Amino acid sequence: MVGTYFSGFGFSNEDWLFAWLLEKGTRYDVAGFSYGATRALEFAYHQVKQGRRVQNLMLIAPCMLAHKSQAFKNLQLKAYQQDPHAYMRAFFEKIGWSALLQQDPSLARFTHLGSLQDLQILLNYAYAPEKLEFLCAKGVRLEVFIGLEDAIMDAQALRSFFKNYGCVWCFKGANHLLL
Repeated sequence: MVGTYFSGFGFSNEDWLFAWLLEKGTRYDVAGFSYGATRALEFAYHQVKQGRRVQNLMLIAPCMLAHKSQAFKNLQLKAYQQDPHAYMRAFFEKIGWSALLQQDPSLARFTHLGSLQDLQILLNYAYAPEKLEFLCAKGVRLEVFIGLEDAIMDAQALRSFFKNYGCVWCFKGANHLLL
């Protein structure tokens, strides 16, 4: 299993979902899902800047929303502020998590409300090419995993952006959870 894993927005300890990707990882590998991908990149960048070893950086369904309009971002924040529970229910429905919950309600233990602060970061985080270039120059291998049927991300935009920095794996018929 990877050395350091970062959870997605509204999730905790969901890394088991991606065991098929993470199982061959080492303690020098860093991974993150969705919002966690942003945190994984920042963590890896700071580790390498401090002279610490990072072998692989795995971004699973990285969330990239900074290019969205301010009106879109404001709508998301307002909806969350008005009713965090309803917002999260709609979010989980859109990414395909609700279907898993219907099959096994005990999976709810891997979710939480998230926070307004995390949502603000998620909506405004911009992947910095200079950080990705730095990591590549230092020998960090980047792998990005994208579901082509992702209802919240533009899979082709993700592919186009990340292909310059590493290996991008695109899964036909897969949603944000890569299912």
